[in-house]
Amino acid sequence: METNKITLNFKRAELLYDIGNVCYVTGDVLATDNLHAQHQIIDVTEDGNVDRVTRMLDLIFAEIQQMLSAFSKNAVDDGDMTDDNFAETATYVMSLSVPDTMMKVTQNYLEQLIHNLMVDWAVWDWLSFTHPNMKEADIWAIKVENLKSKINAALLARNKRVRLSQHPFP
Repeated sequence: METNKITLNFKRAELLYDIGNVCYVTGDVLATDNLHAQHQIIDVTEDGNVDRVTRMLDLIFAEIQQMLSAFSKNAVDDGDMTDDNFAETATYVMSLSVPDTMMKVTQNYLEQLIHNLMVDWAVWDWLSFTHPNMKEADIWAIKVENLKSKINAALLARNKRVRLSQHPFP
């Protein structure tokens, strides 16, 4: 089977913007008189907090790459070295080998699914320790699992171009 290499780019600034928006709304509608608890959700992208979110985005991206490793085929180089020094990744880059019959719309759909997975997963993580008893955190867990399933389905779905018959009746 012939393959094409596609590259998906996820800008950290865009991810943080969406995470901040979702957490702002979540905190704003939180039914509580405890303003401290409310601002803990809203301030997700403030100094200090954003470091935790960045590390989580790094972990989420690594897990997504692992999940899609059958399509990335990136081998480890001899002597490859990594460390756990904190660094802000400006753009998360994912290269995938996909069937040459994959449609552009599927590529766009996949990019949107992965973006939303990264955002929803980060929100879920943030809520899990700022409000561990919050029932809404369970909703985010379900969203994450649904997005993972949709990503797998998009990659495994029929990727052939559809040819319509020239005649309306067989």
